[in-house]
Formats: sequence, structure tokens, C-alpha cells
Amino acid sequence: YFRPSQDEFRWVYFTADVGTFQDSSIDTLNYALQLNNFSLRKPFLTFGMTKEKNGVLHTRTPLIEVDNVQMRRIFEELIGVAGEIRKTLKLK
Repeated sequence: YFRPSQDEFRWVYFTADVGTFQDSSIDTLNYALQLNNFSLRKPFLTFGMTKEKNGVLHTRTPLIEVDNVQMRRIFEELIGVAGEIRKTLKLK
């Protein structure tokens, strides 16, 4: 599931629901936290977990800096990364 939104400062937020954690062991959660290490290849992607144990991947970008083509690229990258995380962590 994918949700874009915009705030009053014209930042666009993209959120992708990744799936539900079936295994919430320390190793799995530590691995999930390591996904938030900053990377020049994929900056601004943040992975988190809701109180219902659902994985959520989100990013934001200033609207003024992106056109439709770039917004589509951000969307496709977010969905691709969400799929990789879902597979790696075996989320349902």
C-alpha cells in the first residue's frame, strides 16, 4: 500500500506499508534498525514499525525540487526497496 501526502511547507511524503512482522526476535529487529543507516545511494528512506507490528517505509522530498518524472522515480524506488525488505524480513 502506498500513500503520498503533502504538508504546509510543500514537502511531499511517500509512505509504503511493507507488511506485518511474523518474527519479532532481537536479531530481526536489529536488522530492521540497521536499514536506517544513512546511505548516499538511498538517502532519506526510513524504515519503522507501527504498534501493530507493521513495517513502514517512508521518505520525503521538497515539492519544488521534483518534477513528475522524478516523483515517479522516487515512487518506483520506494516500492522496490519495500519489496526487498518484505522479502528479506519475511513480512506477511
